Amino acid sequence: MEKGCGRNKGMVGQGMVEFALVAPIIFLLLWGIIEVAHLFFVYNTVAIASREASRYGASVDHWNDCQGIRNAAESLGRLAGIDDSHITIQIDTGPNDLNPQTVCNGNNNTLASVQNGDRVTVTVIGSYQPFVPIAEFKPLPLSSTSSHTILMNIHVGEN
Repeated sequence: MEKGCGRNKGMVGQGMVEFALVAPIIFLLLWGIIEVAHLFFVYNTVAIASREASRYGASVDHWNDCQGIRNAAESLGRLAGIDDSHITIQIDTGPNDLNPQTVCNGNNNTLASVQNGDRVTVTVIGSYQPFVPIAEFKPLPLSSTSSHTILMNIHVGEN
């Protein structure tokens, strides 16, 4: 028996056995953290896409630019798989309007008369699908709706 080391040959494999017992738990936790981060990424991307598209649509003379509103949503939502079929654009007269006018869908790319104070409302729908399908999860639909008020021909001061 060697002197000085103080280790028995039987204890050398103990570290490997402990790692083999703990490794699946560590990897499962790591996988869970990655999936939750992916879920938050998709949700945040959908929310930002709807917000930026409605902001673009309410800005100066962009409320009649259907393709520009869609491009604003798609450019930010591309990583979450958002395309034209996931975007709904509506014009309403305010939060109490029960009949908003759906615009920019299909062949309808023109807007009716828009007045000062009307709102552009953009709804973006995305879906979350886990990276590693351990079980059969259906895609989780994520939706975000954002509205911005159209302000045009605002006179400030006496002139």
